[in-house]
Amino acid sequence: MDSFDNNNLTSSIDLWAELAQLLMEFGFCSDIDEARVIAEVVLDNRDQMMIEMNSKMGPYQIDSDSELSSRLVENVGVEEEEANVLVRKLMGTIQGTINKDDPSLKKEEIVNDVSIDDEQSDDIEYLQDGECELCDRFIKLTKHHLIPRETWSRIQPKLLHAAEAKEKGEIEKAVFVLGPGLCDVLEKLSTERSTIKRLLRETCDICRQCHSAIHRTHTNLELALNYNTLPKLLEDENIRKFCLWASKQRPGKHKR
Repeated sequence: MDSFDNNNLTSSIDLWAELAQLLMEFGFCSDIDEARVIAEVVLDNRDQMMIEMNSKMGPYQIDSDSELSSRLVENVGVEEEEANVLVRKLMGTIQGTINKDDPSLKKEEIVNDVSIDDEQSDDIEYLQDGECELCDRFIKLTKHHLIPRETWSRIQPKLLHAAEAKEKGEIEKAVFVLGPGLCDVLEKLSTERSTIKRLLRETCDICRQCHSAIHRTHTNLELALNYNTLPKLLEDENIRKFCLWASKQRPGKHKR
């Protein structure tokens, strides 16, 4: 394989990886594996991508951006306008020519309005003594964000896209965008910013021991996508076993 073919192969893989990342960023996929599969389908496999590369325009140029937009509409079910925005951002990022101030690359409903102060790590917020919602002990409690705060910038676009689809009567698309772990919020979902923020800020009151067990068991993104309610947390065997064990322990004075 000559150097041009090597460049094309590298370029095709970069393009595939970047598209997968953007599908996640725009909230169209619930996890990176799903995004990679869809990206490969959209790009019609990497061998075909190399054929479609336009050598005169450089290894990153696809013959027709509109063709890529059409594939996104067909395979992902996004609106044509959204597909065009995503493709322009994709090609600009790959070529290193993207202008972040270009208003055509910014859709109001995609722009994240969660403040940096809000979106920090899932810091412990201590409450007064009460009954833990997981192990049922009367003990010092902390608030657990069912959608951890550091994931808000990734989850908010997903909720917004799903809300828009729901508003248009496109329920199947809304369910697809949310993914299996978030689709039960669909009934409460609307395009109102206050509704989105309220869903992001839902918490439960649990003890510090249960809180630590949750975060030892799953990453914040896993919690946000798949374990975002109390019943779902208890569906996890390791968490459920810990809570059953904790429920039989007497909280000492140092734990209150």
